[in-house]
Order: sequence, then structure tokens, then C-alpha cells
Amino acid sequence: MLKPFVKAVLPVYTAGMAELQVATDDDGRRVDRVLRNGFPGVPPGAIAGAIRRGEVRLNDRKVRGDVRVREGDRLSVPDWSNTGRSRRRPPDRAPSPRHGGPPPVRVQDGAIHAGDWRIGIVDRSDDWLVLNKPPGLPVHGNEALDDMVRRAAAAQGWWRDSLSFRPGPVHRLDAGTSGVQLFSLSTEGARTLTEELRHRRVTKMYLAVVAGSIPRRMEIDRRLAYDRQRRRAVVEPTTGRPPALRFASARTSVIPVTSTADGSASLVAAFPRTGRTHQIRAHLAAEGLPLIGDETYDGPGWNTVAGSRERLAERKRMMLHALFIAFEQPQVAWSAPLQPGDFRMVRELFGDPAGIVRRLEEVATAACTACGRAATIHL
Repeated sequence: MLKPFVKAVLPVYTAGMAELQVATDDDGRRVDRVLRNGFPGVPPGAIAGAIRRGEVRLNDRKVRGDVRVREGDRLSVPDWSNTGRSRRRPPDRAPSPRHGGPPPVRVQDGAIHAGDWRIGIVDRSDDWLVLNKPPGLPVHGNEALDDMVRRAAAAQGWWRDSLSFRPGPVHRLDAGTSGVQLFSLSTEGARTLTEELRHRRVTKMYLAVVAGSIPRRMEIDRRLAYDRQRRRAVVEPTTGRPPALRFASARTSVIPVTSTADGSASLVAAFPRTGRTHQIRAHLAAEGLPLIGDETYDGPGWNTVAGSRERLAERKRMMLHALFIAFEQPQVAWSAPLQPGDFRMVRELFGDPAGIVRRLEEVATAACTACGRAATIHL
């Protein structure tokens, strides 16, 4: 079982020194690394110099930078907050309405609310938070999901300020992609889930609507590079000279779920075996199956889907949804339902949702090496 966090003591400044108490999320870390994380505005050389001169003390004794701290230890450091350039990273708290800033965040009815955004909470423990990210909301950046999560976690007591750790995404969905998005709420949670992802002991299933018909399972094994100027992934050409980009291996399994009667659109389950930027979108487009509504990869508009209703024809965005994720250790799995508009679209195009769920559970169970039992899908 992963251990819970405890409350960290914020710095107390006396006689030009700051005293801090080591919390669970700092336990076992080196003194120099704890201070670099806790005081990001202080140059590493200044921290190393303070340690060398004996200005940093652990439990009232001089300490080397490579000594590892333990929960409950006391660290005394220079009052770097008075330098004007190196104030300690502030705890996350909601901004005052008088000074503008991002919208207030509240947790209500099983969701995080911020402005017009409603982010469903799929699951929460002491170590992680599982969200159903809506499309259009970036994970990083100004007024992004990571800021909303940190402020909600601080307000709800899901996390307490520490020197070494802040809640953060374990992986990242593209802004236009919806579905399962994991955040860590402790150092232990971040380490555990990140290790599983790094060693690929995880099964991820995405649901997408593509142009055309796919009669059978496809294994796409084509190297990708991300072109930052064009902001799109590039598939390595099979002939000719490739562009001057850094290509890396990329593999995606694609399994058909169902299609429209005329074959103009298909619902597919995609399993990325590697984690390249825009991997599913670029791979499907390269195989002649672009996501409908994905202008970046030349996907057709929704008005090309035969028999589409007027409301559907006016739809502008693609549908790529992180529907299911499962880990081997700990053995956990989560499914995030479609957004209401996407659910209606899938029902209009492909019919009986119950039949689709049964097919998806069969597909997920067969593909999931991390699942100890049959997969449960929430559509």
C-alpha cells in the first residue's frame, strides 16, 4: 500500500534564517535536491555555496548536500526570500478576485469546476487523482488543468505543501483529446505510476471516429517525428530523403469496433504501444484513415458523413477519447465516459450504445496485459 502524505510545516523566518520541517513527500531525498525543488529561484551554485559554508543545517548540525533527509527532520536555510530574486515557491492558493487571475476552483457533485469547465473525477486516493478531461482544455499552460488541480487539491486537503512535490500530471493528453488523465497527489504516487508508464506496463485504449472503413485489425509500425514549427507529427517516408527531423519508433494497434452502413465513418479502438506526440492521429492519417474533423492531419469535415444530421454536420472538432487505462502494479484500471455531445454523436452514427460497450469490453480485455479481470468500460 502506498503511504499517505502528512502536513508539511511552512518556513518560519528568524534571525535571517528559515526553518522548515521535512514532510513525507521530501523523505529520502538529498538535501541539495530538496532545496533546489523548494527554492527554484535560487541558483544551484548559491545553494551549494550555502551548504559548503555551513549555512544549511539539518537538525541544528552542518550537513553535506548528498545527505538524505527523513520525515520530521528540521532544515535551517538562509532567508533567501529577502534577496528579491529567490523567493520560495509559493503554496497554491486561489487568487484574490480583486486582482483578477484564473477563475475560482471548487469541487462539487463529483467534479472540479473552474469557470465554464467541468472536469469529472473518476477516482481519487491519497496518491493519485483520475480525471475525465474535457476536449479543448490544455493540461499545461496558463489557466490549464494542472493549475486547476493544484488549487483544488490544496483547498480540499488532498495535498499539503512540501518542498519537493506539487501535484502534477503523470502523462499528458493533447488539448483536443478528452478522457482519462492521471495526476499524482504524492511523491510515491508519481514514482509508482511514472515507473509503470516508463516500462510500458500499462494498457491504454483510445476511442476515435475516422473517415472510411477498416475491415480488420491493423498494426501500424512507422517512425514519427514532431515538427515544432508546423505543430504536427510527421511519419517517416518509405521512399526518398526524410526531412531533417529526429524520428523515433512508434507503434499503434487499431481495432475496428463498428462502421456506418455506407462505410463513410468508423468507430475504432486504438492502442498506442509507444507514447509519441499525436501518435494515433498521425498514424491513422498516414494509413488513409484520418480522424473526422482533425484539420491538422487533413481529416474531412463531419458534413462528409453520409446521412449525418444538420447538427452533426456543423460539428467542428475531432473525437479522440482516452477511454480506458490499466496498470500492472498496482493493479488498477479506470474508464472515463464520453462527453455528452460525443455520446450523442456516437449513438446517432453507430446505433445501440450497449452493443458498442460489449464490443469495447471484449477488445479491452483481449488487449489488456495489465488487467487481472475483465475490463469494465463506461461509455
